[in-house]
Amino acid sequence: MSILYQLEYATINNYDEPVVAGHFDFKVLPLENERQKLLSYKVKPSLDIPHEIYTNHEGFDVIRVQIYQRFNEFQLLVKSTVEVDEFNVFDMLFRFAAEEQAYYQSDECKLANYEYTVATDSTTISDE
Repeated sequence: MSILYQLEYATINNYDEPVVAGHFDFKVLPLENERQKLLSYKVKPSLDIPHEIYTNHEGFDVIRVQIYQRFNEFQLLVKSTVEVDEFNVFDMLFRFAAEEQAYYQSDECKLANYEYTVATDSTTISDE
């Protein structure tokens, strides 16, 4: 079973003096993963200008707006619909605990934390 969420993001940028150009990147679109899916979205800028969606180096979808006209105010409204799988929070807690335990026992953790997991003159490492 899943739950539908209607999300709305609104921003207003006001300037005391006219601005002749502007470049805006908004990370406001919901992230898609194994638990949630972005079903739809609508982007509505206040000025009659185009926008583009691109994926940045972190993997997030970004709304880019570039303005090449004089303006004192810019508004952006983004509406989206997201489907989220229903889950039991207690199941997630047990899963996270198991994943955490597996990480601490992994070679990756031992390599990343080598200086903290090696016996020295003033420390010992238990076999437990």
